[in-house]
Formats: sequence, structure tokens, C-alpha cells
Amino acid sequence: MEGNPPARPATTEARHARALIARLALEQMATRAMSAAVAIGVFGRVADGRATPEEVAAAREIAPQGARRLLRALAAIGLAQEEDTDTFALTTAGRLSRSDALGAYGRRWWTRGSPACT
Repeated sequence: MEGNPPARPATTEARHARALIARLALEQMATRAMSAAVAIGVFGRVADGRATPEEVAAAREIAPQGARRLLRALAAIGLAQEEDTDTFALTTAGRLSRSDALGAYGRRWWTRGSPACT
């Protein structure tokens, strides 16, 4: 049957392999969200308290919908929390992700990749 996906083996090894692939994909999404937030300075803008996507967008010259998606992604990985509808604050981990907390080495790593690889 052409076009049909191959049957999934029901082995424990196959289940572990699928779980690994899913975890790696989610970790990549989390890394991209954090990298984007560090690169455009979202942590610094929200660190002063609470911020809406519109406030972040205006301060960082990005689209409000993009700011909303990024803030929700940061909330999903535990770096921010949505306190009220469309109002976000940083978690403790998010506050530690600010540029001044990361230092030059950390900023370089998150915005350009690991210094060991560049």
C-alpha cells in the first residue's frame, strides 16, 4: 500500500525511541524560545514587574502577536507565568535569565550558540 506510513513496532525499545524524539523536539523549542527572549531583551522588559504582550512588543519593536506567542512559550517552559489574561511576570528562573544575571558569556551562548562551538 503506497503512501501509508509504516506500522509502528510495539516494542519497549520503539516506545523509548519515540519518547526520546518527542523530548528532543520539545527541548529544541524551549531553547529557541529562550534564545529569542534573550536576544531581543524580553527578560529585561518583564523583570520590572508585569508586562502585557503589547508592552513587550512596543519596547522591543516586535509584533504584538509574536510577543504573545513568545511570552506563552516562556510560560510553558517555566520562565514566565501568565498572572492575568495577557499579563505576564517572570518566575525565579526567568529572573535569572536576564542579561545582567547571565553575564557576557551567558548572553553570547544563548544568542549565538555555545562558545565552544563557534
